[in-house]
Amino acid sequence: MERACDPRIEKAILLCMEAFEGKVRIGPLPVPSSTHSISVGISLLKAGCEIDTVLGGFCHDMDEDTSVKIPRISEDLGER
Repeated sequence: MERACDPRIEKAILLCMEAFEGKVRIGPLPVPSSTHSISVGISLLKAGCEIDTVLGGFCHDMDEDTSVKIPRISEDLGER
């Protein structure tokens, strides 16, 4: 599972936590909004997806739901 060692995974998780800081998901229990994107990224990693797909999973809601936009994501994690 070499993909799990890619340093961009930790960067993506930290970026996700930063992007969704203070945001809470609506539901029976208040949980940080970042948990959804982190779960998607981990699920894609477990499924054996390519690293760029995994990183996309971590970041998939950032551009539309936070102030962290595509240019910042690309700068931190790469163009793909």
